[in-house]
Amino acid sequence: MKAIHWSQDKNLELMKTRGITFDRLLKSKFIGIEAHPRKPYQRYMVFEYRKYIWIVPYVSCEGGYFLKTAFPSRKHTKKYLGGK
Repeated sequence: MKAIHWSQDKNLELMKTRGITFDRLLKSKFIGIEAHPRKPYQRYMVFEYRKYIWIVPYVSCEGGYFLKTAFPSRKHTKKYLGGK
C-alpha cells in the first residue's frame, strides 16, 4: 500500500475552518475514488463521515499520495446516500 501524506498546516486549517482533519477522514468509511472532472492530474477520495460525504482531492507523488484539501459535498451525499 502506498503512503498517504499531507501538509500539517493544511490539516490545522481544516480543523479550524471545517472541524475535520485528514486523520479523521482516513479513519471514516471509505466509499471510493473518482477522477477529478476538471483537473486531469488529480483524483479524489470519497469518504462518509457523520452521515455526510466528504471529498478529498489528491495527487500522486513519489512513493504515495498527497492530500490537497477536504470538503463536504451535498452533490455526492445525494449520489451516495440518497440525500441523507
